[in-house]
Amino acid sequence: MTTITITKPELVRVAALFQAPESDSRYYLRGVHYERAPQGGVLIVSTDGTRLSVGYDPEGSIEGDDATVALPKPFLAKLKPDSGTLIITSDHAKLTGDKPALSESTWIDPPFPDWRRVVPENFGDTCAGAFNASYLAAYTQVGKFIGKHILNVRIVGADALSPHLVRIAGIDSWFGILMPVRREKATIPNWFRVKA
Repeated sequence: MTTITITKPELVRVAALFQAPESDSRYYLRGVHYERAPQGGVLIVSTDGTRLSVGYDPEGSIEGDDATVALPKPFLAKLKPDSGTLIITSDHAKLTGDKPALSESTWIDPPFPDWRRVVPENFGDTCAGAFNASYLAAYTQVGKFIGKHILNVRIVGADALSPHLVRIAGIDSWFGILMPVRREKATIPNWFRVKA
C-alpha cells in the first residue's frame, strides 16, 4: 500500500487548479501526481495539457509507488498553509491539524505523462506568446492559496510558440509552464492612429 505524506498541503490545492476536468477524456490527467524528488521530498505535479504545475515539498515522503490521486473539491478547499499534514492512502485522504478532516481519494491508474520533457532548459527572458485569459487568471489563485496576496507574476519564453515559464515572486516551492495558444502580433489598434 502506498502512503503519501505532504507537509505543504496548499501545494496540492494549487496543483488541482491545473489538472484536467472530469469531462476530459484523458483520465490520467484528472488528478495530482506525486513522485519522489531526486533530492528527497515529493514533487506535486499536475497538467491539463496546456498548463503544468510543479510544486516541491522537501519534507514530504512517499512510502510505496509514485501515484496520481484526485481529491474532492470541498476537501481541497481545506488545504491551506499551516492546516496540518496531508496523508493520502489508497482509501482516504486525511488532514491532521486543529480541525482534522477526512475524505475519499480516487487513485488514477498510470501512466502519468513524462512532464519533464515540456520543461525547456532555457526560457529566454522575453514573453512573446499569446495566452488564454482564463488560464492567466488561475495564477492569481496560486498566490492566494499559498498565502501571498501581493503578486508579481513573471512569464518568460524563448519565442512566441515555445513553453513559457511562470514564476510568482516570493514563492520558491512552485513553478508553472504555460503553452501559448497561437502566434499573434500585438499592435496598437488602427483607430488610435486616426488624426483629428
